[in-house]
Amino acid sequence: MILEGVEKTMLLTIYTKAKHSKEKNHKFYDEKAIEVISKIDYDFSMAEKDKLMQMGVIGRTIVLDDMVGEYIKMHPDCTIVNIASGWTPVSTGLTTAGSDGTMWIWKIPQTSD
Repeated sequence: MILEGVEKTMLLTIYTKAKHSKEKNHKFYDEKAIEVISKIDYDFSMAEKDKLMQMGVIGRTIVLDDMVGEYIKMHPDCTIVNIASGWTPVSTGLTTAGSDGTMWIWKIPQTSD
């Protein structure tokens, strides 16, 4: 499988989140990322070598989760639109269609088939 652009960015983002979630001292745990990556047959050796990309994904996830979590606490009926984020949601307490009413929707033509 050869991926470029949006598809590759999404896959590498979720791969990094899954890898970080399995580490002993993880700062967030993304069960859905682990599940999705476990079902994909792809050579992630390039992603393994890109430590700067991994640090960026992990840092962005931690900051975004904290910011969005705080905003949702203050505005429980809010709508949040996150554009061009790889596959960022679903980490520390922000869940897909969660019991708290949070719902994440992705509609990206290249990846929705």
